[in-house]
Amino acid sequence: MNTTGAEDTFSGFRLSSYSADGDITKALTQATVVAAISATMQGAAVSIQTLAYAQAFS
Repeated sequence: MNTTGAEDTFSGFRLSSYSADGDITKALTQATVVAAISATMQGAAVSIQTLAYAQAFS
């Protein structure tokens, strides 16, 4: 487990999702899922996933 970049991933996905449609529940759910996935990968930048990847899990 490597949490480097997980908070950045969470913040980025939360803001992006919320600004896209204003649904805070969806934004927090998506951000949480993607941040958790990013913590399972090594490295910061390489652990940040695409929107399509995130949508497949949330």
